Amino acid sequence: ELARLAHGCRVEHFALHELPRAAMREGGIAQIAQMTDALREALHKSGTRLREAAIALPAGLVIRKTLTVPDGLSDEELELQVEEDAAQSLSIQLSELNLDYGVVGPSVSVPDSVDVMLVATRKETIAERQELIESVGIKPVVVDIESQAMIAALQTLNNLNDERDSSCTQAILQIGRDSSYIYIEKKQILLFEHELNIGFHKLH
Repeated sequence: ELARLAHGCRVEHFALHELPRAAMREGGIAQIAQMTDALREALHKSGTRLREAAIALPAGLVIRKTLTVPDGLSDEELELQVEEDAAQSLSIQLSELNLDYGVVGPSVSVPDSVDVMLVATRKETIAERQELIESVGIKPVVVDIESQAMIAALQTLNNLNDERDSSCTQAILQIGRDSSYIYIEKKQILLFEHELNIGFHKLH
């Protein structure tokens, strides 16, 4: 939990709680009771009183595609176009997915068009995490992707620190227990993402 200061921000509350190795399997929650206990314990150790939170999905559970659509569409037309393109390009039925999208900017390859980032994940993936969060008294108000959430956090820090150039290309290394990720971003656009088969338990 962060608090904004006049020149930067401060960590107000923080907790770390190690999970049993079998608690997660291929990104899904395999041991819901153990996960619930771990989350409840982490919240208790942190001391936070907040009851709303953002959650983020790992990249492996999210489908991302860049779509190119005509420029100048209304919000309703854009939504219909994205759903139509998603139905044609995704191998999973739309009824099984949660979809979201955002306009990236003008297309560099197709004149009079814009690139749109489509994001999709299975409804059950969000539902199981929502159930977990709500079981410990927390209301999830945002569902994001880990890489995008990290980039947004980095941009927030850049905005709080006037000495940083937010337009420069930046690399982020996220070190996990069993694997790590490297991200490269520029102007809040994810340019590159790659999983590394190394975690902090191998660095001891």
